[in-house]
Amino acid sequence: MLVLEIINIDILPLRVADSAEAALDSMKEYKVDELPIVDHTTRKLIGVVSRESLVDNESGKPGLFAVRRRNPLTATPDQHVFDVARTMILNNLKQIPVVDEKDNFLGVILRTELFRALSGMLNVSEQGSVITIEQEKQDFTLSEIVRIIESEDAKILGIAVQSPGDISDHFRLSIKINLTDMTRVKAALNRYGFIITQESGTEPENQAEYEDRADEFIRFLDL
Repeated sequence: MLVLEIINIDILPLRVADSAEAALDSMKEYKVDELPIVDHTTRKLIGVVSRESLVDNESGKPGLFAVRRRNPLTATPDQHVFDVARTMILNNLKQIPVVDEKDNFLGVILRTELFRALSGMLNVSEQGSVITIEQEKQDFTLSEIVRIIESEDAKILGIAVQSPGDISDHFRLSIKINLTDMTRVKAALNRYGFIITQESGTEPENQAEYEDRADEFIRFLDL
C-alpha cells in the first residue's frame, strides 16, 4: 500500500498570515496537536507549527512564521506505508505532511489512519491467535515452521521476523494463525523442538488496541 492511498486532504493547512488563535482553533477542530504551514500562493510547505510552541511562546500572540518548525519530516505519495510507519515510530510523530517532488503540499498522514490501514494489511483484526517463536541464529528456519503449521490444517495470516539485536540474540518470529485453539499447532511445533515463548488471542476490544498491535507488528518487522 502506498501513501497516496491514505492521504488525508480534509485537514486544511495553515497560512503564514493566520494568527496563533486561529491556528489553535483549527487544531481543536481537527483534534490534532500540530498543523502544516503552507505558502498560500505557491502551495509549498514551509514548516509545521505545534500547539506546544504556540502556547509556550512568551510573546502571547506570536506569528506562525516565528514559531514554526522548519524542514519537517515529510512523506511522498509513492512511498510505501511501512516506510512512513517507521519514520513516525522512530520520531514519535502523530502525523506527517505529504508533499510532491517540488515540496508542494498534498495533505497529511495521520498516525491513527496509517495504523488502521496497517491493521488491515497485517490481518490484526482477523480472528485467530499470535504465537512467538525464538530461534538460535544457526538454527533459523522459516519454511519448516510454515510446513508444520499448515500440516495441522491451520492458515498463516501473517509473519513478522525480528532479527537478533540489542534486546535478544535470537531470531524472534511472530506468526498470526487463523485458529483460536492452538493446542494441536503448539504440540506439533514442540514435537519438532520449536519453543513457543508467547501466545495471545487476537480479539481487540477497541481502536486503541488495534493501533497498539499494529505498532507492535511494525516494530517486529524491524523496519
